[in-house]
Amino acid sequence: MTIEFCAINKPEDWMEMVAEQFGTSVTNNGFTVPPSVGNGFFKQYYPLPWLTLTYISFVSYEPMTMVRRSVENSKWIPVMFYINEHKHEQIIGTSTKTVGVDTLDGIFMPSSNIPTEWTFAPKRQYENITLTFNKDWIEQMDTACETYIARLLQSDKSFYLFETITPAMQQVLDGIKAIAKSDAPFSPLHLHGKAIELLTIFLEKLEKRS
Repeated sequence: MTIEFCAINKPEDWMEMVAEQFGTSVTNNGFTVPPSVGNGFFKQYYPLPWLTLTYISFVSYEPMTMVRRSVENSKWIPVMFYINEHKHEQIIGTSTKTVGVDTLDGIFMPSSNIPTEWTFAPKRQYENITLTFNKDWIEQMDTACETYIARLLQSDKSFYLFETITPAMQQVLDGIKAIAKSDAPFSPLHLHGKAIELLTIFLEKLEKRS
């Protein structure tokens, strides 16, 4: 099975695009993987107008490939945290990476015009938490104008980078997973706080590249 997608104008549209290829539809900002294909879920949360949290957890009965097509000039930048225990392969151009929570390449952040694909072995749990932010937000924050991320986004060049998941990030990621499973009345508020915390830790780690 192959699922294809690209960066789009609204993160909600991404969920619709993927659900349709699974042969299902989006309900309450997410969908359940059809039992004919596997099991699991895709779910989105919207902490702020410029920030989306996507939590994916699924098992496929057959080998699966996800393909990200390039698109020009999307303002949305994803930061993908590979939190699954099983490593899997990611192809970018002519290079192949082995990615996963315990690898040096546990986080992937590409510009919208970087195509890539991932291959997943059947009958293995795959999990991913992605923060997708609108780059206009960085450019409008006065205190961030000289930071590594601001310079990267303002250059208008194609880019992608990998980072390692730190213990501090892992703690927040575990918190997000636990909150997402909770039906406590204020769990959405906790989730929003964790999303902001995770993005902050990641951007502070990027700043060390300066």
